[in-house]
Amino acid sequence: MGRGCRMLLAVLLLTAIFVCPPYAAAAPDITVQTEAGFEGKVKYGKGAPVVITLSNSGSDFTGDLIVEFMENYNLGGGRAIPVTLAAGETKTIQFAIPGLGEGNMGGQQMQMIFLYEGGWEDGEPIDFKGSDTLTPLFMDPATRFIGVLSSNADSFISLRTGLASQGAATELFQLNRLRDFQFPTDPAALESLDYLIADEAAYRELPAEAQNAVLQWIKEGGTVVFGAGSAAAGTAANLTDYLPLTIAAAKELDIQGFDEPVPGYKAVLNEGAMVLSENREQPVAASRELGSGQVIGIAFSIGDPRITSDSGYATYMQSLLSTGQSQKTVLPPEQLIQDRLVYDIGSVNELFESFAVSLPLAIILVALYILLAVPVLYAVLKWKDRREYAWLIIPLLALLASVLLFAAGAKDRLGNPQIQQTGLFKASGEGSLDGYFVNSLLSNRDGDYRFEAPGGTELASSLTGLFADRNLHQAAIVEQNAEETALIIRNMRYWSVSSIVGHTFLEQAGKFETNLTVKDGQLTGSIRNGFSFAVEDITIWSGTRMMEIGSLGPGEEQAVSKAVQSNVLAPASPAAQYYGFQPVAEPEDILPARKQAALSVAYDHVTADGDRSVYLIGFTREAIAPVELQGQRADVSAVNLLLQPIAPGHIMAGDVELDSPFFDTAVTSQEPGGYAEQISEMPPVYFMQDGIYTLTYSMTDLELAARLSLEELNFSGISRGMRMAILNQRSGEYKTLSPEQERLTENAGQYMSADGQIILEFEVRQSAAADPEITLPQLSVRGVIAE
Repeated sequence: MGRGCRMLLAVLLLTAIFVCPPYAAAAPDITVQTEAGFEGKVKYGKGAPVVITLSNSGSDFTGDLIVEFMENYNLGGGRAIPVTLAAGETKTIQFAIPGLGEGNMGGQQMQMIFLYEGGWEDGEPIDFKGSDTLTPLFMDPATRFIGVLSSNADSFISLRTGLASQGAATELFQLNRLRDFQFPTDPAALESLDYLIADEAAYRELPAEAQNAVLQWIKEGGTVVFGAGSAAAGTAANLTDYLPLTIAAAKELDIQGFDEPVPGYKAVLNEGAMVLSENREQPVAASRELGSGQVIGIAFSIGDPRITSDSGYATYMQSLLSTGQSQKTVLPPEQLIQDRLVYDIGSVNELFESFAVSLPLAIILVALYILLAVPVLYAVLKWKDRREYAWLIIPLLALLASVLLFAAGAKDRLGNPQIQQTGLFKASGEGSLDGYFVNSLLSNRDGDYRFEAPGGTELASSLTGLFADRNLHQAAIVEQNAEETALIIRNMRYWSVSSIVGHTFLEQAGKFETNLTVKDGQLTGSIRNGFSFAVEDITIWSGTRMMEIGSLGPGEEQAVSKAVQSNVLAPASPAAQYYGFQPVAEPEDILPARKQAALSVAYDHVTADGDRSVYLIGFTREAIAPVELQGQRADVSAVNLLLQPIAPGHIMAGDVELDSPFFDTAVTSQEPGGYAEQISEMPPVYFMQDGIYTLTYSMTDLELAARLSLEELNFSGISRGMRMAILNQRSGEYKTLSPEQERLTENAGQYMSADGQIILEFEVRQSAAADPEITLPQLSVRGVIAE
């Protein structure tokens, strides 16, 4: 080949390299569409369903979809979902995230969705089209979310408008009528719902996986309401055995508050159920506990137009849906239990005894070094006439002293990683435990740490100090399926501390078995430890008093004899001495401080679902939260608080005085624009806008209410200038109260309903400069208990 030909080929090759475009390997071309919540609405910090649609117009994709979640400013991570998407394929993925918080709303929208080709561990993120975040509508935490299952789409419109007319902010979702909606199969997706109402046979038509999710959601604190049509045999499906009422023949029911008799059914109360509403002949509504939640049954069809059109329907449903539920306005977001777990418990739980270095030991080692390096070494070298060796020996002694000091301070950190678990668990009468916990890890190496728990356990990473300079999924990854939940803390440094916060539900974990009676000022009986582990510091919590019992091993029983101030034990109330942070000055202070932290969160935890009871509490040193560190052995220190509601028998008749702890308090606005938010429970302080409000006191013990004949009502602390009136339950008329007339004795029994409710009406009118914080009066009553 001639020289000219070679030059021509070289020119052509260079032209091909620099002019012709390089070959581009085919790549996935994915478009993402997102939807979160119910009809795009979610509650702050609550679990919600998420639907993501992926469309691939490029090459095949195999990897992970990462969706970041942030329950609040303190908890979050990235949910990893394996995805395989062929070229030209469209796939819809439905799952649940444990919460969306303020980090995902308002201001600048952060990227929350990522695609990693080859997986999040070893793969690389790729670009995609469409939505890279979740943009739901965040609702006020006090808004009631009601899910409805019914074949009649129009039957619940009056329920929505009726509840709104009662001043209750309500979102009602016709779940089985929503377009393209698939009922969630993960209980966490239902966490935003306050109630699930099922009428007719709609619940039975759900897939088995969805029914199981509802069952688990109830056990973890949810409430299902069945109308009479749904309560018929078989239509309640997997909840049939938990129905509070057995429905029989059709009949008309006379119900207080309704204009006319309503079409309903004859009903019989099932064993273990509690009457919520009744007429002269039968129970009309009843509830039955299931784990931490309840199943409510009603002896008429909730969506029957002949009933929903009655003017008394909305008031009745408002009262029914408030019964057995929390009567407190939802706490401000910064005071949600997840925040308190991080701040109250986490801040103490992250203090390890190995942080402390023995000061006497350090002084001895330094003194020994000085003694050896100066007088002893000098005398020996002078005696041997080898003083020039000091240049070598002194550095070696310094190195040895440094090593000894290091070993003294790090001896507990060089071996296994250390875990401290602190939690609080509420026991049910069925033997289950529902609780929250904090696991704090002190690492012994750098790298990733993987925690695994049974399926259904919710895990999130504490984000304190982590998320300011990186994405949430770079701090922690959550992998979840039906059998297992895993959380991977990523890129931990040597001897650093990180915490995970979790929520779990334990079946058949055990319970305290009690046989207690109050008579003539004495609480007597016995307590047996029905758990498989030892429990220490067992205490009966009544009112603000803590009655110490002692410690019990598994299966052990102890007799109880305690003097009490009343023949009726008051429900647990906040005890000031158990609130706040206990200073930690010595390693021995850490364990008491962890117990104190758990107690400080306990009251808000046990009353979150409206339960006002006497409580039996105790601590176990067992790590009962089923979370384990994988890949290496860890040294675990656990302290978990157990709380179980108890109902001691009361053998009494005669005079009795009941004060605030015996009553739940609810404030609702009579005007659409009204707003009330509880700031403090004792005393009851509310932030209120101008408007007319209803204040309802409800006795926590319905059995006691049925036996009580009122003789006197006392309202202490009625604010001057506030117009307040009390409803006469018999006449339906209001009687005005004033600061000068705080005691009511004439016909006192006419002001309490048969189910123990006392209703007041008051008006708030203030200038813009006035203090919007209103202190409500505290109620106490006197009367006679019938035998």
